Amino acid sequence: METIAYVCPKCGRPHSAEEFSESRFCRNCGRFLTSRDKRTLGHDLVRKEEVSELDDVTVMREPKDLDKLVELRQLVDEIQTCLKCYTEFEDMEEQDRIKIRDWYLQGPWFFPPDEFGVKGFFGTADVIFICPRPSTGSFDDSASKLFYRLLRKYGFSNAHITDMVKCRSKAGKMFEREKRKCLKFLVKEVEILQPRTIVAVGNDVYNELKGRFRDVVKILHYSAAFRWNKAGILEEQLEEISRRRTNQIQRD
Repeated sequence: METIAYVCPKCGRPHSAEEFSESRFCRNCGRFLTSRDKRTLGHDLVRKEEVSELDDVTVMREPKDLDKLVELRQLVDEIQTCLKCYTEFEDMEEQDRIKIRDWYLQGPWFFPPDEFGVKGFFGTADVIFICPRPSTGSFDDSASKLFYRLLRKYGFSNAHITDMVKCRSKAGKMFEREKRKCLKFLVKEVEILQPRTIVAVGNDVYNELKGRFRDVVKILHYSAAFRWNKAGILEEQLEEISRRRTNQIQRD
């Protein structure tokens, strides 16, 4: 079975043929999509000649990873249409409310792939990094670059990177209602990926996850590491997780 998708070259968000026909702007970052962004996802192979040099989401995936990728793409669609925490303009049509929410940077956001191999939200490895929530600022800042650089260095390029709360707001601030309503999405991600290790990024996330999932470890949040000149501590933590993961794979 094959699935046609139009993958945003900026953030990596796949779009169905129906979405592409309805609007050629990326639902996640707003970039204009073209026919060059068309991908063919199959359970047996990905035809490399159909993939542009900008694609960092579907190239060189194992069949089992493609299955996970399709499920993650379906989950993105479900998250994008969720309005359970958005209380504005309730007298309007759902699609109009979604557009207004996204215009004001209050909708979902997903960790993008980068040009050096980090897959972001579409990583399908057996490690999940869970951050608090997306902010309304730009992701392409020095703290984020530090995080991705260290992920590449210690073998986590294909790790799945996500947020506990999916919609944008003030950085790091999570409300009980949002955590409760978003939990089902996080549980679904864990079910899809079946991780060996869940990495909580920061104390707040760790305190929320340690009683819900097994094999949860904690690292310093990359923003705090950059702001307070503690990048060395974050690097040591990632190195230790990488070492433990390697030993576990060798034992298995």
